[in-house]
Amino acid sequence: TTLNTQTVEVEDNILLLNKTGTSATATTSGISIYRGSSSTAGFIFDDADDTWDLSHNLKVASSLDVGGLGASTSVFSTRGTTDNSSAFAFEAANSSGASLFLVRNDGNVGIGSNPVHKLDIHQGAIFLDSDWPLYLGSTNAFIEGNSSGTIVRINATAGFKVTDGSNTRLLVDTDGNVGIGTADPQVQ
Repeated sequence: TTLNTQTVEVEDNILLLNKTGTSATATTSGISIYRGSSSTAGFIFDDADDTWDLSHNLKVASSLDVGGLGASTSVFSTRGTTDNSSAFAFEAANSSGASLFLVRNDGNVGIGSNPVHKLDIHQGAIFLDSDWPLYLGSTNAFIEGNSSGTIVRINATAGFKVTDGSNTRLLVDTDGNVGIGTADPQVQ
């Protein structure tokens, strides 16, 4: 069928393609847009692999939800920008809607949480490959583990501790006591 017009208005809610009775006769259906000397643009359903194919980039002005009927149930969603710092610029969630990873519009990043800080990790650990340090504010303060088992720990409950993986070699405990070769120093 050929329509010779610039605008086609359809009052029905659903446009049904390839309706030939009980089964479709074509392996693809969709919309193709002829663009003169430029490549044809299209949004085509490929029946062979049960997917939608988009021939050009997709630009979304406000929100995009994939895998569900709204951001709370989507497997993947991204939202448009806003000045609201609690809104998400990017979010990945599981099938029940729990956030796995998100970036807020204020730049805070959360893994398993809605971030309050630049990086918030909820109920998890950070794993760094062997011989890669974790810097604390500068390259002068860091924690590092390496392939030989040497571990440097700095925290509120252990103080400053250097171990060889199993034995404490140096300890400055939270009371200021210093020990070399002991895990229980008694003097400062």
